[in-house]
Formats: sequence, C-alpha cells, structure tokens
Amino acid sequence: MDAGPDQGKVLSIEKELAIALINELSDTGTSFTVAKAGTSSKMQATTPDRSVAIEHIRDITGESGEKTSVAIYDAIGSAIRQISLTPGLRVVIFIGEGNDGGSRLRYAELRGLAESNQIVFFAALVADHSLRGARSILRYGWNLQDLTDDTAGIFLENQKMSKATRQLSEGVQGLRLITFEMPSRQSGRSKISVLSPRGKRLLAQKAIVIP
Repeated sequence: MDAGPDQGKVLSIEKELAIALINELSDTGTSFTVAKAGTSSKMQATTPDRSVAIEHIRDITGESGEKTSVAIYDAIGSAIRQISLTPGLRVVIFIGEGNDGGSRLRYAELRGLAESNQIVFFAALVADHSLRGARSILRYGWNLQDLTDDTAGIFLENQKMSKATRQLSEGVQGLRLITFEMPSRQSGRSKISVLSPRGKRLLAQKAIVIP
C-alpha cells in the first residue's frame, strides 16, 4: 500500500479497499502480509488471522512532508521475498499511485523476482487525479501494468470501490497453481506459451526465471 506524502487524500480509500479484499479472500489456508510503501517502508509479519491483518491496515498512517516519489519496487520486492517463504499460490496486490522513485531494485529485477517465485501480481491504482495524460497515455504505474500482464494479474485504474473489490477478489479466486517438469534446468528467463480453446480467455504467467 502506497502511504507516501502525495497519497494523503486517498489513503482512506486505499485502506478501505485493502480491508474489503481481506474480508473477501479470507478462508482456511489463506495468510496475509501487509506492506507499507513510503519514505519509510514497513513490512508486517505474515498472519492467517484476518482481524490481525485488518488491524495492521488500520494502523497505517500517511506520511507528511512535500510530495515525493516513493520506492514502490523495493516495497513490492520485500513483500515478494516474504510471502515466497510459504508454499502454495502466492499473490501480491499493490494499491497506490504507482510511480516508483528511488528504489534500489530495478524493474527488470523486480519482474525476475516475481517470475522466479511464481508470484501473481495485481495492481489497483488509486489517486486523486487523472492517471493518464495526452492521447490517454498512462503516466502512472505503466511498469506495474506490464508486471500484471507478465504474471497473469489484473491492472485497475481509479476503479469504483465495489467494482475493484469484485474484480480483484474474483481474479484471485480464479487463479490455479499448475506444476510441470522441464527437460532442462538451465538458469535464466524462459518464455511460457499456453494454449486455450478458441473463444476462451486464459491469463497465464508469460515466463519463468530459474536462478
């Protein structure tokens, strides 16, 4: 969750969406990790307790000071590393404005981290301004849009609360974890091609990275 100085007007919306998603996705076997991105990022321990996760969300406060860029990639990368310690299907949902500034982790490294750990990435951009500029070109979170596309995720822009909650929760609940054997385990990034019946739309991770 982006809690940087420029998100003060919409932080309550971010928190409301996060809590709604926790309530929708909570069931036996589901654990939650809450991460705050800002000038001082913070990661909470992974917990299967929905009420604890919601309390962590409510405790997040916006940061004061001049508007500034936030190290989004570093926060997302930290969340990926933490949830990768647990087995099963793993999903990161980012809620915030979307533009990164000052991260030590480069975008290519973030993508490789997500792909090598089989992370599905969702992004819900939330801002008190338009996210697009001239000719409707996306000016915020364009790399996050690419990351959702590469990892079978969903990308939303300033979507209404009820619709965003439904799309994200249904997207997560519709995911399936498929295992397969590779004839060779040569390190590097390998593209994945998945075929679906004609007329059917299938979201699938586009590549896998072997360290």
